[in-house]
Amino acid sequence: WAGHLPAEGNGSDKKLFYWLFEPSNKSSSDEIPLILWINGGPGCSSMDGLWLENGPLRLKVEGTSWKIDVNPYSWHNAPAWLLYVDQPVGTGLSFTRNGNYCKNDFEVDRDFHYFLEEFFFPNTPTGDESAEWMMKRPLYFSGESHAGHYIPSMMDFILKRNDGNGAAIGNGWVDPYHQYAAADAAYGYGIIGMSQRASLEDKERSCQSQLKSGKYDSNVCFALLDDIVDQSFGKNGHTVVSQYDSRLWEQKGSARSFPLGHKDVETYLGGARSQTQIPLVVNYKEVLHAIHAEESIDAGQTYAECTDPPYYALAHQDGLGPHMLFFNGINDLICNHVGNEKVLDALPWNRNNEYMMQARHAWDSENNYVHGRPDGYIKQYENLSFLKVLESGHMVPMDQPSVALAMMKTLVY
Repeated sequence: WAGHLPAEGNGSDKKLFYWLFEPSNKSSSDEIPLILWINGGPGCSSMDGLWLENGPLRLKVEGTSWKIDVNPYSWHNAPAWLLYVDQPVGTGLSFTRNGNYCKNDFEVDRDFHYFLEEFFFPNTPTGDESAEWMMKRPLYFSGESHAGHYIPSMMDFILKRNDGNGAAIGNGWVDPYHQYAAADAAYGYGIIGMSQRASLEDKERSCQSQLKSGKYDSNVCFALLDDIVDQSFGKNGHTVVSQYDSRLWEQKGSARSFPLGHKDVETYLGGARSQTQIPLVVNYKEVLHAIHAEESIDAGQTYAECTDPPYYALAHQDGLGPHMLFFNGINDLICNHVGNEKVLDALPWNRNNEYMMQARHAWDSENNYVHGRPDGYIKQYENLSFLKVLESGHMVPMDQPSVALAMMKTLVY
């Protein structure tokens, strides 16, 4: 099932695009959970998650032809119902005709709650207004990057009105006070030396001071990661370390190449393509018609992987209560594991001291260690878990698909 649903009542033209997949075992059991996935940005489409990370489909380019493959590590194999949503309006295939974009967290949360009510009740795929077939099952939020801000804020809003069982946040951008800095992570990767780290730590303190005073558009803060990336190319170098994965390098000053395949998805759903790339024939309007998204064309919304943020969201909220799983690709720089560790250690919840006292231990996705090494390291206490995933960057389900699927199984079952 796919299409648009309203994000606001009273005849508003604000509509969010969704794509729903049923569990691989076709079970109708109420015990099969619904996993909702959103990408971050802000302003990045959840079609990245669907096509490049944890969705049932893989888009491949073979010569000048398109091919769609099955992803054996899709999260619908958990098994679970899997729902992808482009939000807020202005993102991906979600649109508003009159420029009625969200201006703050409250409007984003309100729109998303309205969408969920439309999804669960009058416009469900079965047409059953009671929607008991979906409402009874466990609900889990999931996402990555700026979804680390979206999800806690949404849960805080929604759980005051509806039930939810938990969330999984990957490489989340949760609290800029602790996360603009990347010096500790970069030093651990060997990218910078001790003197460089000391200099960056001075700038980090200046950044934090500005954030405390309410200056969220601080150039000092923005430069903390940029300085690390810019100096990584060395003398006469032409490549720099990727801010999304310290194992990767990109051409200095070139268009972003990460994640691999994102331009293909952009072409398939939006028709745009760089003149330097192999020309591929695709009638993207037929594709959008097949997924009931042609209304976005009429509204003038051309699909792009990421758009300018439709609003600025930098205030931290936590929605702890249900089981919260935070996971981090260990090689990410922009939302690195050190910053996320500091965020979780600072969370104002009533088990904070007990959580901080817990030791981190090795975690194996198969729980048998037959391959001779762990897949990550986990720290957990009661309903809060933090998993650092090895050999992965900003997008864990893309880098370690089997590990990510096993991780979600442990959360939802």
